[in-house]
Amino acid sequence: MTTGMLLFTIFTIPIAVGKNIQTLLISRFFQGAFGAAPLSLAAGGIVDIWSPENRGIAIAACIGTIFGSPVLAPIIGNFVAASYLGWRWCHWLSAIMGGSAALLVLFCLPETLAAKVLQARAAKLRKSGEKPEARTIYDSKKHMGLADVARIYFMRPFALLATEPILVLITIYQSFIYGILYLVFVSYPIEYVEIRHWSQGLSALPFLGLSVGVLLGAAGVIWHTKTKFTASVRANGGKVIPETRLPTMIIGGAIVPAGLFIFAWTANPSIPWPGQVIGSIPTGAGMYMIFVQCFNYLIDVYAPIANSALGGNMLIRSSFAAAFPLFGPYLYHNLGVSWATSTLAFISIALIPIPIFFYLYGARIRSWSKNSVSTH
Repeated sequence: MTTGMLLFTIFTIPIAVGKNIQTLLISRFFQGAFGAAPLSLAAGGIVDIWSPENRGIAIAACIGTIFGSPVLAPIIGNFVAASYLGWRWCHWLSAIMGGSAALLVLFCLPETLAAKVLQARAAKLRKSGEKPEARTIYDSKKHMGLADVARIYFMRPFALLATEPILVLITIYQSFIYGILYLVFVSYPIEYVEIRHWSQGLSALPFLGLSVGVLLGAAGVIWHTKTKFTASVRANGGKVIPETRLPTMIIGGAIVPAGLFIFAWTANPSIPWPGQVIGSIPTGAGMYMIFVQCFNYLIDVYAPIANSALGGNMLIRSSFAAAFPLFGPYLYHNLGVSWATSTLAFISIALIPIPIFFYLYGARIRSWSKNSVSTH
């Protein structure tokens, strides 16, 4: 994770000083490749540190930063780019924040994997002479070779995507929601700059509606986790029933299209702008509730191999996030803001049955899986 953050920071600098598109594209590629490491490893660390009852709160905070930061970034970036600092300082700020995060991880985040912690403790006891015979159950296991590393870290995520229907369908749903989040960065400038003729800085302020929605969605997830989910765990003798996470996702799935329809049909410049901002609040809340509970559900189902499950999930999800802004301008310019956003709303309605299906039949599907923690 530390190496990934450091290399992310290093490859941000050529973007800030680059003089041609080739430099920007190559640096952005490596920036994304190395920046993916912390996102892939975060879930495993959360599983290591927090109990299932508290894991949902930790995930809510973690996803709050992952989901909320892209919403706030255009507000900051637009005002910075429009100021005397210019657009290059957007990337200098990213480099500063990336370097700071790398230092925090290096000095403030210890190893969390139980096997590594025990092995380090045993090695310390042997080295000090206090207990020369100190060993752990993990010391008897052979060290991973290159083939083992390739099988676990490169092949297993693809194998899970090929064989696990829960992972596949939840990933599709989450990826679509993530794609909408990044499509917003195309649709808002079209609506507020091209159609309503707002300035660059002011055109980013409607993102605050999404931010409010994210905060409300986080409050809903935390409340559900502290009450309904925790009560379910206690009632089942400490055993987690992953499907207990899904009612929040179902609610989020219902309010996302409602918010999208409000945004779509208040897009006419003759309609005052607060209508669209109001529509973005349920959109932000619903997207957050879906997104975070997808994470929680997958971690609950695949806890021992959460990093592998979420590694495959992130590959698909990030591909959606990269692709949506590419076709977004064509979608919005050809269909218009109202029908383009309505199209997304109709697709989101079509995906609502996914969490309902797993809420009803998830336990049975997990019983067929060799990878679900609930079957072991």
